Amino acid sequence: MTDATRLPDELVHKIGGLILADERVSARSWDGYALVVRYDQTGIQVSGFAYEQDQFRPVTPRSSALHQSLQALQVEMRQPGRDPWRACIVRIVRATKQIRIEFEYDHPERWDITPETLDAIAAQARPIA
Repeated sequence: MTDATRLPDELVHKIGGLILADERVSARSWDGYALVVRYDQTGIQVSGFAYEQDQFRPVTPRSSALHQSLQALQVEMRQPGRDPWRACIVRIVRATKQIRIEFEYDHPERWDITPETLDAIAAQARPIA
């Protein structure tokens, strides 16, 4: 295995660790957590959700190191001949510490959070144990 193949896993674990270490996230009780990341022409938009039973609460980390790691992941995940992903969803299950990331290349706007889409996106982003 080369460094290039290990790098995404290292970044995924770093991103998960930065989320879990954030005061806003660690201070809350939750079973699952999702971070919706969206790049557009204005920059990066990050929105987090802490899930407990059937409820969710907006809980977004404020970390420049997290933003830098997300940008590094975008660069690393770039596929030849394609634009980089423009949205990703980081999902964490607290009991298992399982981290999964879904990348959206073709339709990133489906993850645009507005007052009208908030509940639907929070439901779609919810981690499943």
